[in-house]
Amino acid sequence: MRSIKLLNRCIFYFLVVLLPVFTVSVTMTSCDKLIDLIEGGEEDEDDLGDTSDEGYEDGFHTSDGKEPYFKFGAENIVVPACGYVDETYGNNTFALRYETNIVDELHFCLESFNKFNENGGQIESADDIPFFIFREPDFYVSSPTETIVYFNTNAKTETITDKLLVYGYNNPDSIIASIQIMQEAGKSVRVVDYEKSINSVVMNLEASEGVYAYGIYSTEDSIPLSEIQREAVNDNNYDRFMNIRLLEEGNTYELEGLDEGKKYFVYIAAKDKFDNFSGITQTSVTTDVRGEEHELRMKFALTSLNENTVYLPFWGNVRGYITWGDGSEEYIDKYVYPGDIRHSYKISSQEVVVAFRGSLEKISMENQRVGSVMCKSLLSIEQWGDTDLLELDLEDVVTLESIPDDLCGAFSDIKSFENSFKGCTSITSIPSGLFSYAISATDFESTFEDCTGLTEIPENLFANCTSTRSFDQVFYGCSNLEMIPEKLFYNNSNVVSMQYAFSGCSKLVSIPAGLFKNNTYLNDIKCMFYRCSSLKTIPEGLFSSCHISYITDIQHYQYGNLYGLFTDCTSLESIPSDLFSNMGNVDNMGALFRGCSSLKALPEGLFDNNKNVTFFEDAFNGCTSLTTIPVTLFDNQRKIVKVKNLFNGCSSLTGESPYTMIDGKKVHLYERNNPEYNTQFIEIIESVGAFRGCNKLDDYDNIPNESGNYWK
Repeated sequence: MRSIKLLNRCIFYFLVVLLPVFTVSVTMTSCDKLIDLIEGGEEDEDDLGDTSDEGYEDGFHTSDGKEPYFKFGAENIVVPACGYVDETYGNNTFALRYETNIVDELHFCLESFNKFNENGGQIESADDIPFFIFREPDFYVSSPTETIVYFNTNAKTETITDKLLVYGYNNPDSIIASIQIMQEAGKSVRVVDYEKSINSVVMNLEASEGVYAYGIYSTEDSIPLSEIQREAVNDNNYDRFMNIRLLEEGNTYELEGLDEGKKYFVYIAAKDKFDNFSGITQTSVTTDVRGEEHELRMKFALTSLNENTVYLPFWGNVRGYITWGDGSEEYIDKYVYPGDIRHSYKISSQEVVVAFRGSLEKISMENQRVGSVMCKSLLSIEQWGDTDLLELDLEDVVTLESIPDDLCGAFSDIKSFENSFKGCTSITSIPSGLFSYAISATDFESTFEDCTGLTEIPENLFANCTSTRSFDQVFYGCSNLEMIPEKLFYNNSNVVSMQYAFSGCSKLVSIPAGLFKNNTYLNDIKCMFYRCSSLKTIPEGLFSSCHISYITDIQHYQYGNLYGLFTDCTSLESIPSDLFSNMGNVDNMGALFRGCSSLKALPEGLFDNNKNVTFFEDAFNGCTSLTTIPVTLFDNQRKIVKVKNLFNGCSSLTGESPYTMIDGKKVHLYERNNPEYNTQFIEIIESVGAFRGCNKLDDYDNIPNESGNYWK
C-alpha cells in the first residue's frame, strides 16, 4: 500500500508539476505511414507485434473463456514530430489499435516513465528529465480494440525512441506485451555561421526540409536548451518565439541593438506550412569589440594647475576601457559627470595621451569645481574614433590646438553641434573631414564662435551635412578669418537661418558671389556680417537665390530677419543695386548699414522691390561718408511707419532728401503725414533723429523738429 501511495505521489508530481515543463513542438510528417502502421492494414496474424503471454497468471478475465492474449496492430509505432495523424481525432493524436480477449482494465506505460518512476524521480539536472512521447505516459484502458493517445510535440531535433509496455490490472508487475515507439525529429533551423559588428550580428541560417517559417528568441542569459524545449511543449507554449519570419524572406537574420563585446544566446523554433512549431535549436553569438581605430584619443597636459591629474570630460552613460598612457587600464560601466573619471600620474612626462574604447553619450567640460582646470588641460584630440557620441561640447577649452578628421563616424548620431568648439582660441585650422559623417546634424549654432585663432575654413567642411537648418553664429567672432570659400554651404539646401554667421570676422575682406547659391530656403540673415570691419565690397546677386521673406515668429518680429545685416562694416564703400531685389515680402530693414562709415553713395533702385517694408530704423545711422542718395530711394515704400535715426549722423549728405512725386508735387518723408496724402501713405509714427546732423541737405531747414513731429 505504501508503494502505491508513493507511486501515486510521483505520478501526481510529474503530471501536475513537471509535465508543464516538458512539451515542445515539431512538424507532422509521415501521417499516412503512421496510419498504416497503427491500423495494421490487412496483415496476417504472423505480422502482428509481440503476443507473448509471458508473466500470465490466473486471475485474468477473458471474453471467450480462453487463454488471455494481446496483439498490437503493428510491429512498431512511428509518431510524427507534431501534427495530424488522422483529422478525425484532432492534432497530435492517433488511435492506438490492438486486439485482446482480456476484459479487465489494462495498464499502459512508457518504459522511460516506468524507469523514471522506479528511480523515485531523482534527477541531478533538468537534462536528466526524459522527454515523454505521450502526453500521458501512464494510462489505463478498458477497450478491447483501441484507445486514443495524445502525443507531445517533439521540440528536439533528433528522434525520440521508447517502448510502450502493457500490464494486467491485477498483475502490475507482469508485462503482457510491448512495442517499440519512435517519434520523428522536429524540423529545424540552424545557424551555420555569423558576421559580427559592434552592435549587431548577421546570422546565416540553414533549414531542414519542410520548414516554412521560424521564430527567434535571443537573450544574454544562458538558458539550457532542454528547458526552452520543455517550456515550448507545455500546452504548445511558444510565447518566446513571437518574432516570426518566413523562410522565403531569406536565409539571413540580423540581431540589432546589441551591446559591444557581449555574448548572446539565440534560440530558433522552426514552423511548418500548417503553422505548427517544431524543433528548437540553440547557438551563441558574440558581438565585435572596437579596435584601435575606434578609440577616442585625447592629449592632456600634466601641470601644477591640474596637479598631474587628468579629468575626463565624459557625461552620461559610459561603458568601455580607458588606457591612461602610463601602463594602467580600467573598465568603466556607469553614469558619470564631467570630471568624475580621473587619474593621477607619478611620471615626469609633461603630456599624456589617454585612449577610450567603448561607448559614451556626451563630451563636456561643464563642472563648477574642476571645469576651468579641464579647459586648460586638453591639448588636442588625436583621434575621434567611434564612441556612439550624442553630444560634443568643448566650449572654452583654450588649450585645444588641433582636432582631426572624423574617420570612423564618431559624429554620425550627433544632431546639434551648438557650442562644440566655441571659445577654442588656440585652434588655427579645421580639418576638411571633421563633419564627414555628421549626416544627422541639423544645428551648427555657435560651433566655432570666438575661435579667434582660426584663419581659414575648408570648402567641403559642411558638404555632407544636408539636414542642417541653422548656421546661426557659426563663425561669430572669428576675428582672424580672412576669407570664406564660395562652396562652403553648397550642399546645405535646407538651411533657413544664418543669424550672426560671420559677425565679428573683422579681417574678412570680401564675400564670394555664389556663397548662398543653393540656399533657397534661407530666410533669417540678421546681423550676418555685423562688425566685419574690413569688408569693402558686396558682390552682385549675393542673395538672388534666397527667397527671404518676413518672419512670423513674434519673438523675432521686433528686429526682423534682415536687421543689422551689415552694421558696423566700417570699410564698406559700395552696395550693389540688386542686393534686396529678391526680398519682396520683407517688412523690416532696421540697422541695415548702421555705422558703415566708409559708404559714400547708395545705388538707384536699391529698394524698388521691397514694397512691404515698414521699418527703416537706423538703416543708415552713422554713415558719415555718405554724400548722395537717390531722391527716389523710398518711392515704392508707401507703408513705412518707423524711420527713427534713419540718416542720423550722415553729416556728409548733400542734395535733397528723398521724396516721392504725387500729382506733380514733391512729397518728402517728413511730409507724408499731411492729411492730403492720407490715401497715399501710411502714417509715420516714429521719426526722431531721422535726419539729425544732416545739415548739408538742401532742404534741411524745412525738416520739422517740433513736439509731436521730431525729425532731427
